[in-house]
Amino acid sequence: MVSFLKSCTTGLYAFSPVSSSYASTSVPVEELAKQFAVSPSSIRRKLTELEKDGLVVRTHGGVKSINDDESGMSFFTRKHTNALEKRLIAIKALKIVHDGDMIFLDSSSTSYFLAEYLSEFPNVTVVTNGVDTLAALAAKKG
Repeated sequence: MVSFLKSCTTGLYAFSPVSSSYASTSVPVEELAKQFAVSPSSIRRKLTELEKDGLVVRTHGGVKSINDDESGMSFFTRKHTNALEKRLIAIKALKIVHDGDMIFLDSSSTSYFLAEYLSEFPNVTVVTNGVDTLAALAAKKG
């Protein structure tokens, strides 16, 4: 599944197909444009940048994720591997989050750490496909 955060001039820019029907297929540019209320040409420009960064693979009319499932390691193992570095990344990512933003977090362990810090922002909306990330958000909320 394509999932990443990218900083740009308009703040936090995120693409994350939330439909599991796209888990192993290409996500159409038109679908992303509709999902994020931007033009298809804006999506294509951003996808070109992300492809250059090695984060996605462009397909005819869409985009597909780079397969980096960390060789099937459990979430517990991934969460504890390089935990300090992941926390530092999460803290740095907080600098581009503002109250009132809507952000998309994937199921990665780094996103999990970011979710732990998001309670500082009472009006941030988070969409995630990560069960552990959702649990971290719920624990901080309650």
